[in-house]
Amino acid sequence: MRRIRPGEFRDEAWWTEFGDETLNQLVTEAIDNSPSLEAALARLQQFRAQSRATRSSLFPTVTAQGSYQDGERAFGGAGKISLDYYDVSAAAQYEIDLWGKLSARRRAAFGDLLASENDARAALMTLTAQVAKTYFQIRDLQEQERLLEQTIATLHSAYESVRDRYALGLVTSLDVYQAEGNLAQARAQRETVTATLAATEHLLSVLLGRYPQTDFLSGAHMLPAKAIDVGIGVPSELLAQRPDIRAARARLLASDARWASANAALLPSFNLTGTAGNVNKEIEKALDPDELLWNLVAGITAPIFQGGRLVGEAQRAEAVSLEAAASYRQVVLNAFREVEDALARGQSLQERIVQLEAQTAAAGNLLRVDDDQYRQGIIGYLQVLIAQNTYYQAQSTLISARRELHHNRIDLATAVGGAWTDDVLRSRSAAPKLHTEAQ
Repeated sequence: MRRIRPGEFRDEAWWTEFGDETLNQLVTEAIDNSPSLEAALARLQQFRAQSRATRSSLFPTVTAQGSYQDGERAFGGAGKISLDYYDVSAAAQYEIDLWGKLSARRRAAFGDLLASENDARAALMTLTAQVAKTYFQIRDLQEQERLLEQTIATLHSAYESVRDRYALGLVTSLDVYQAEGNLAQARAQRETVTATLAATEHLLSVLLGRYPQTDFLSGAHMLPAKAIDVGIGVPSELLAQRPDIRAARARLLASDARWASANAALLPSFNLTGTAGNVNKEIEKALDPDELLWNLVAGITAPIFQGGRLVGEAQRAEAVSLEAAASYRQVVLNAFREVEDALARGQSLQERIVQLEAQTAAAGNLLRVDDDQYRQGIIGYLQVLIAQNTYYQAQSTLISARRELHHNRIDLATAVGGAWTDDVLRSRSAAPKLHTEAQ
């Protein structure tokens, strides 16, 4: 078994390795139309806007207003005086980030943005995995349906043969009833598989953003012959590409920043306030900076009595930070567990498939021998019936095991993460720019 090379899963879209063009088209359609992915991208836009709004607190705020008065007033014998003038004023306010409170809030908002970006990556990985697994489940059910059709045809032929032998007095009615019951059981199983297939096709339709429908898959009704060849010994650095780990790390960064901001809120804040104004009869002079009268005021605001609100908020922020640290450790441990589980299950499934292939071949040989002996009158029909059921179950189990192996490869591909999500997200207008923890 080969090892995964660094970058092997991270840079490539894993589903293309199955060599199934229908699967490739379905995943592309889901990425373009899935409502769940659209919702994740919309949440990303929300956090991007929130980060931009929080970053603005590091800059001064400036407001301006103006008015114009046109009229005249009488002053006794002096006659009337014209009151035609422009009044322009501006105000600026800036909080000096002496204790790092504002920058900590900015870091917290950026951490939220990073977490949201990784949530979008995780949503994309979950969507592609769901589409691929559902697609393989449909192919499994289609093969099961085809197998049942073949089995029903074989059992119907056997039933007619037993009925003819009964008419000739070669067998008892018990054989006829057993053959008839076996045929009815297979037909009932086919109806169950057909209903399950329809429900699974409905699920895939919704994942693609379509109205639920059936019979829309083209191509042969077979599972892909090729499964992703994944070796043992996944490098631990691949886990750094998992979006859930990166999101947990970003939330830890955000919670630490909010803790710092809450502690800084206990200290005095320093503000600079500037005002400027001018009254002039000419609009050009009213707007001339040289004509403005400026006033700059520095102020200090210190919390004296808040009823314990600020202290309580700082303590709460500390507890949130500790929770985020514990959650981050748990996410990392779960990531390692998922990789190890997928590797172990993959090895077991490969060996199981080998044994099931041998079992299926042996069951087919046994059925042929039992059928020959029954026709020769050596054994009863019950033994043939048991052999028929054993052969069908062996084939059905083998089909499901091959589908499980495909599912296992999907689990492993998603468990080790992947930077391929960045290329997909950048292609969407909602996520043109992605960030890293270092930014």
